[in-house]
Amino acid sequence: MTVTPDLVIRGGNIADGSGGELYEADVAISGGRITEVGKISGKGQEEIDAKGKLVAPGFVDVHTHYDGQVTWSQDITPSSQNGVTTAIMGNCGVGFAPCRPADHQRLIQLMEGVLARAGSIACSPSWRRYDSRTWPRCAIARRARRNRA
Repeated sequence: MTVTPDLVIRGGNIADGSGGELYEADVAISGGRITEVGKISGKGQEEIDAKGKLVAPGFVDVHTHYDGQVTWSQDITPSSQNGVTTAIMGNCGVGFAPCRPADHQRLIQLMEGVLARAGSIACSPSWRRYDSRTWPRCAIARRARRNRA
């Protein structure tokens, strides 16, 4: 029994991340996952004509300043609106984690030079709830906050 894909992207120029040449193919997606790449014979529940368009699984944004923005925006726009699926944060040598509680005020002052809203963000109750002593603790606190929303 053949499962009908949720979405088939037809005839796009595939950039699969392998470093190889672009190639024309269809992409089938079911349940939010790529299930097949090649010539898809069946129809999808939804179809997109990508002829002459670039089709890629996502892009990595290796230089961002989202360290503060992730506290108020789950979408981290505009990167997510432009096909970015992974954003690297803290790579400029400054970020909101890891940070010892005794250093919070100094960090806020430093980040004010990078991010105009840093003071208002870092002084807000939502930022204070983050355990920013280590990256894993900060990530766990962020996930817990998102799951409560």
